[in-house]
Amino acid sequence: MKFPDNIREVIKYRPDYLGFIFYPGSPRYAGDNMEELSILNITPSIKITGVFVNESTDKIQQIASTISLDMVQLHGQEPVADCIELRRSG
Repeated sequence: MKFPDNIREVIKYRPDYLGFIFYPGSPRYAGDNMEELSILNITPSIKITGVFVNESTDKIQQIASTISLDMVQLHGQEPVADCIELRRSG
């Protein structure tokens, strides 16, 4: 999910999850649209997921807070300690 108009269309079908890629190397990188993503009216029944690759825990937590992520997916070489820290931070 990258473009607000596309996201609004998908929301109409009430998916269980919406995934946003926060890996700058991906063509689906959503990080440039964070302000727009944060104001979308996504129903609480849809879980918003951020997908990260080898990102710092501070950056993940900042993005999670900005757009109210429900969960994160890690797809890199994240150390176990980082995973534990993220889990503890909610």
